[in-house]
Amino acid sequence: MNLLDYRLLAVTGKGGVGTTSVAAAVAVCAAKTGRKVLLCEVEPGGGAAAATGAKRIRYEPSATATVRLKVMSMDTERSVRDFVKIMTRVPMPVAAGPLARILDFVATAAPGVREILTVGKLAHEVRLATYDLVVMDGPPTGHIVGHLAATEGVAEIAGGGLLGRQAAWMRDILHDPTKTAALICATPEELPVSEALDLRQRIDTETGVAVAGFVLNSVRPPSLRPNIEAAVADLVLHESKRLDGTRSALRSAVLAGQLRRAGADAASRLRTDAQTLPVWALPLVTSGGDDAALVNELADALGAELDL
Repeated sequence: MNLLDYRLLAVTGKGGVGTTSVAAAVAVCAAKTGRKVLLCEVEPGGGAAAATGAKRIRYEPSATATVRLKVMSMDTERSVRDFVKIMTRVPMPVAAGPLARILDFVATAAPGVREILTVGKLAHEVRLATYDLVVMDGPPTGHIVGHLAATEGVAEIAGGGLLGRQAAWMRDILHDPTKTAALICATPEELPVSEALDLRQRIDTETGVAVAGFVLNSVRPPSLRPNIEAAVADLVLHESKRLDGTRSALRSAVLAGQLRRAGADAASRLRTDAQTLPVWALPLVTSGGDDAALVNELADALGAELDL
């Protein structure tokens, strides 16, 4: 499938690999194609507002600097109230009272319930077809599996009750490989690549959710040609002290080449072990500008990767 043809994309990765920037770039890229898009920041304070040029971020979807793109921040308490209102059809004055407090207590105490309320809000948007694409700026690798697998445990515990019925239709959406997929981010380094590959296996075996592919973020531009790099290294190691004034710059050039080669090796491993899954590469952006300008540049690079 084309990455932008999914209805719900859960973007995740090891902390520090730029997951929010990638999620925002996917959302901006999709909006530029004319799709109506919602970007949801699951963990408050994650930077989605700055990444999209939104003046503010809250539970209600807000406008951004990109036409057809809205952004929101998850609020589990509000999601609980939505659940009570929508799924039980209880009038709002009652929903704001004891029933909501009881459900909020259950969400705090029972494993998987709070996650199902978070993912359920996004699945509900997919069910309503309010947006062409919902992008989840998801939690890091240690928590995303719990969110994607929440319907399994809750469906077993709740049986055919109200919460069990919600888990069932959510599971239908999450397990449909034409609607929902995870997008795993990494940087071209050994540890993030290893964690990305491990996460792919966990998602495959524990959640029933498809994996759309990998995004390799912050890919360095090509280094010096090998013969020039070797000559620079030779200068650093063997030339006389008269080069002391330029040795730091030369060492920096050598280090950049070493980092580039190490990154290329990690990227090659990811592409090999990804097997049939695509790996989309986004460049290391070092130009000036605010977060929204950086994300816009990444969105254009993603569009080129997707041949849009």
